[in-house]
Amino acid sequence: MPIVSWTSADEPLLTEQDRSFLRQLSEHPAAPAYNYACGEMLDEEGLQWVLDFEATLRQVPVRWHFRKPPAWVEEFTRRCLEQVPYYRAYPHSGWSEQLPGLPRQRLRDHYRELIPDGAPREQMVEYYTSGTSGNILQVPSHPVTAGCYLPLLRKAIESAGGRLQGGPGRVGIALAFYQLQTLTYPSISRVLDGAAFLKINLHPSQWREPEHRRQYLEAFPPQVLSGNPLSLEELALLEPAIRPAAVVSTSMAMLEGQRRQLQAHFGCPVIDLYSMTECRCLAAHSGNGRYELLAHDVYIEILDDQGRACEPGVRGEITLTGGRNPFQPLLRYRTGDFAALEWEGDRPFLTGLAGRTPVRFLRPDGSWLNNIDVTVMLTDLPLRRFQLHQKADRSLQFRYQASAVEPEQVRQRLIDLFGKTIPLEISLAAPGELLENKWINYTSELF
Repeated sequence: MPIVSWTSADEPLLTEQDRSFLRQLSEHPAAPAYNYACGEMLDEEGLQWVLDFEATLRQVPVRWHFRKPPAWVEEFTRRCLEQVPYYRAYPHSGWSEQLPGLPRQRLRDHYRELIPDGAPREQMVEYYTSGTSGNILQVPSHPVTAGCYLPLLRKAIESAGGRLQGGPGRVGIALAFYQLQTLTYPSISRVLDGAAFLKINLHPSQWREPEHRRQYLEAFPPQVLSGNPLSLEELALLEPAIRPAAVVSTSMAMLEGQRRQLQAHFGCPVIDLYSMTECRCLAAHSGNGRYELLAHDVYIEILDDQGRACEPGVRGEITLTGGRNPFQPLLRYRTGDFAALEWEGDRPFLTGLAGRTPVRFLRPDGSWLNNIDVTVMLTDLPLRRFQLHQKADRSLQFRYQASAVEPEQVRQRLIDLFGKTIPLEISLAAPGELLENKWINYTSELF
């Protein structure tokens, strides 16, 4: 989400009908207490760019052979090496499998050095994501880059047999969370021809009455429901009388049993979407055990610990080149996620994808917390790597790599979150004990 001040006046493409619908969404008797304002921030030129991207997306298949990148990669690499300050330090002039990998912490610590020379910074919007690092990762981007998320999402939905139609006076997508706090807002998408996008928090504390959650969704039934596996499970428990065309799970790994259960409950395709703020939608699967790649302008490699390409079917780190972000071109970006690539002819698929696993933690009073709530509570501390484990007796064990953070700082945050009666053990991890690809690791013996 963009860290900018925003009003609907900043949306030049909104019609009076759009503004009226926004008021309906905010003023409905069952509406949540929205706490933010956000929009696409697209002008006519930007909207046309997104629509052209969608047309290309439908025409250009995702195709390449093992260790033979698409033709566009060579020119993309050359521009990166010539125009991006960070990449100019590389001792290369073109594409090579000897190019260094770009670790995630470089995006955190040097993201401004990844902005190309001459990029229109006056059009830059900064997003943030906690991802797997636990600290806020700032991602400079462009409204057009964000707008391209919807065509990629629509491709994933249509590949699974669903449909995202859009249209004025309708809710196209409802993105649901279940957290103590998160930003929430309604917005209008011109990419979806005037349909609304809702970001809502299902936690009862964010609504005047708990039953308003169900009533609001029934008053404005979304064509597509989206959220992480934990929030989607909570949404199913509300049993709203709605029939979405598709359910999309994001942010965390979804277990196959969860997917089948949600599919039976909502009676529509349930899609596990692999996406990240740095590069948006990358791949999706809806029950066939493999992830179909979505973007024709992203080249994916699978690398081992030494930066060598893994053979087809061998799991390694997902590494990206390309994308459509003019302020952060990715050149062999090592994501910290793991999978294998397999091929049917020249068509690659991801298999064995291991993203972040959703974990619930029990409080002493019997209520539960999403692991995201823990990340949010600790995110402003300079913690580089940590693990939180809940034992069968509900006690907590927190281990972290030595840093400027004192154990009592962590203890107070966790007590504020879980309550004073929670048994809590805090210790420092031995050198090398917390691996770089496990910057945050949440586990529990209770679920």
